[in-house]
Amino acid sequence: VQTAWQGDPEFVNEQIAYLRESLCDEISQVVADERYTHELLSERLANAAKLPMFGFPTRVRNLYTDLTKRRWQDLPSIDRDLEVAIAQFAPGMQVVKDKQVHVVCGVVGLMPSDSQEVQVREGF
Repeated sequence: VQTAWQGDPEFVNEQIAYLRESLCDEISQVVADERYTHELLSERLANAAKLPMFGFPTRVRNLYTDLTKRRWQDLPSIDRDLEVAIAQFAPGMQVVKDKQVHVVCGVVGLMPSDSQEVQVREGF
């Protein structure tokens, strides 16, 4: 681990030990587990909570309710399971949150940048 860590050195040492001693075995267990049927290793590991979900296909989709915010962590959203989102987040649908009605107007692929500002994926 060569990230510039800040904070508790004991925590850093615990994380390094985990990476060296346990992570490979946990990955092997996920690969062998028949509950995870994803072909891509990244998808399997994300669904088994061994990798962060961001950037990988998940079972949850977001409806962003205010794209005027510039910082990624400030984007208000409504999330739904994939099976529900496909119907509830279709263009033209109305979704209620906090006594406000949000009308779905389209599809966008958002991602954070290094500066934590919102960027739109190419093609959207």
